[in-house]
Amino acid sequence: MGSRPSKVGVADGSSMDEHNALLVASLRRQVADSQKELLTLSSTLQQKDKEAKELYLKLQDELRQKEDVIVEHLAKLNDAEARLATLSATNLPTWVASVDGKTSKVYYVNTETQGTTWTKPDDFDGTFVVLDDTSGLVAKVVVSAAVPTTDPAKDNDTEQLQEDTSVSQPVP
Repeated sequence: MGSRPSKVGVADGSSMDEHNALLVASLRRQVADSQKELLTLSSTLQQKDKEAKELYLKLQDELRQKEDVIVEHLAKLNDAEARLATLSATNLPTWVASVDGKTSKVYYVNTETQGTTWTKPDDFDGTFVVLDDTSGLVAKVVVSAAVPTTDPAKDNDTEQLQEDTSVSQPVP
């Protein structure tokens, strides 16, 4: 007579089928938990990707704005160089004077070398050049021969320019 095989038991006395069912249930829970964690990570990744794209666009916009400022400054620099070339072409004397915008002191520019000095050169003839940064106009003003020297090394800030200047003439 054939005997039916008995179910093999496991250490705690349960059958192999019960043990396998518990393992499968445990694995299904782990898979479900992993899927939830994967969805959370995917959502977080999408959010971080969106933030990175927004930051990239913001930085691109800031870069464009800075490029615009650089282009504007280059245009002003080119304009100033053109005005300087115009000044050089107007047969100015070797030395002209101007006033420093920050210190309000007179300085002297060699029109041939573009060198500057605070000390009045011996061959300075009284020609002042005014560069107006706001309008871009260049004016040549001739001041009487008694132009004060304003040497920052000397504490001589009390000297004033004389009022008797010739008419300002725009330089073409």
